[in-house]
Amino acid sequence: MRVTPMRIFVVAAFAVAIPSAAFCAAQSCGFSLEDGFRNPPDSAKPQTWYHLMNGNVTKEGVTRDFEEIAKAGLGGVQIFDVGCGIPPGDLKFGSSEWFDLLRHAHNEAKRLGLRLGIHNCSGWSSSGGPWIAPENGMKVIVTSETKVKGPQARWSGTLPREKNDNGWYADIAVLAYPTPQKGAKLSQFIRKIGRDYPTPQRDNKEVSAAQTIPRENIRDLTALMKSDGSLEWCVPEGEWTILRVGAICNG
Repeated sequence: MRVTPMRIFVVAAFAVAIPSAAFCAAQSCGFSLEDGFRNPPDSAKPQTWYHLMNGNVTKEGVTRDFEEIAKAGLGGVQIFDVGCGIPPGDLKFGSSEWFDLLRHAHNEAKRLGLRLGIHNCSGWSSSGGPWIAPENGMKVIVTSETKVKGPQARWSGTLPREKNDNGWYADIAVLAYPTPQKGAKLSQFIRKIGRDYPTPQRDNKEVSAAQTIPRENIRDLTALMKSDGSLEWCVPEGEWTILRVGAICNG
């Protein structure tokens, strides 16, 4: 698209008009832009989280807190119910008493001129919680290793898997590769990504050829494994590692 001088003029004029409009609005309200910075309106005041600490809260406490928050010059609060590692109080989350407390908080915020927001669930998981089915929850990659030695015309066995799965498990792949002589294994790298580390870690150490696994030497056995984890495979010459890769719900 060609940008004509007229289009450039219109965009430039619009950009200039924005601060001008803000300045004019401030003037029409009877204060200058500088006054607005020195004494900001309620709409510009900062707000804060307000944690309900696992039921350790009362109406009297909410009133006292809100009064001090308003006195400090804050513009509002966002209620955030948390309970991890905190001894439980008398107020049970989701009970009729809990909702009655929310109504009290709403009325007190309105009385004191505070804005009131609320988190969309209890806890740190945002929209997560026990109402989310395990298959729709967050996942962790897990692996298991089985050592076999070839040549074998027909090896059969059941590949182990992680049993502590928080109610959900799904297979991802079954791979076989020549067992490295010493050093890092493919499964160690996968576990670091899926369980121990949030992201892959860079490793600049030199690794010998005997400790690496060329891509062309990795066999994909996924289609050979049955739903119960049993596998039959014609094992080539040498020592092999069969890697069962799956995913579990992280709980």
